[in-house]
Amino acid sequence: MFSNFKIGVRLVAGLLLVTSISIVVGVIGLRNTGHINELNTQM
Repeated sequence: MFSNFKIGVRLVAGLLLVTSISIVVGVIGLRNTGHINELNTQM
């Protein structure tokens, strides 16, 4: 699929993929941190 694209396009696509995965992991981490803080307040 990606073999028809130039190397620059493949590098940008890979960078966008890694960036989007990092954003998803970061959002999940921040959400869970807020939840842990809420549980700590309840204790």
